[in-house]
Amino acid sequence: APYNMLWMDYRHYPGVSKTWNVFVQWFPSDYSSPTTVTLNWSSSKINTTEYISVLLCNGTGATLRNMLTHNSYTFTCPALVPQLFKIICQANLPPNLPNTPSPTNGSTGVNVTTLLSWAGGDPNSGDTVTYDVYFGTSTTPPKVSSNQSSLSYNPGTLAYNTVYHWKIVAWDNHGAKTTGPLWLFTTKDRPPYVPSSPSPANGATNVNINADLSWTGGDPDSGD
Repeated sequence: APYNMLWMDYRHYPGVSKTWNVFVQWFPSDYSSPTTVTLNWSSSKINTTEYISVLLCNGTGATLRNMLTHNSYTFTCPALVPQLFKIICQANLPPNLPNTPSPTNGSTGVNVTTLLSWAGGDPNSGDTVTYDVYFGTSTTPPKVSSNQSSLSYNPGTLAYNTVYHWKIVAWDNHGAKTTGPLWLFTTKDRPPYVPSSPSPANGATNVNINADLSWTGGDPDSGD
């Protein structure tokens, strides 16, 4: 007691996290005999709240019962000495904002065989996170991978001298999501043509001692 008041407070003040300090004190007629006390609650009602973790703990915070999966806790209660408990609740938080992109945002001269990677995670211990990858040459890139657990994505061989845009959407196992910022990078220019048509020809003999060396070259990117 007072159960009703505790439940009213539980539902009236929702939040990200909450801790109640609760105590049980046993007063026997002889002021000395211990007794067995059972604390009871409805896990089904607790499951209707915003909290994904509700733990019954001792006075120091050590977990005694997961209140979402158990309905009671029984202990031996000494006479007159208050037995302290904590009810510690944690609501679900969305995944961390995807960060630390590689290639770095705005980078240039990126290799056409680069691997995309990022950092993620979740503030709720024990939550699993998956990622949707959006990637392309448009400022609204299409989704190219869904529900992957890996923190990297291989886009294959890219085009030279091209601006690519990408972003990551993180999802936790409770359905909460966090959309990362839009990043971009530019791939490097195409390399020059392989020098060819050497003069004198490769392996030539009896070449004039005054012969000039020449070859065919150039670059596929106009202006280079």
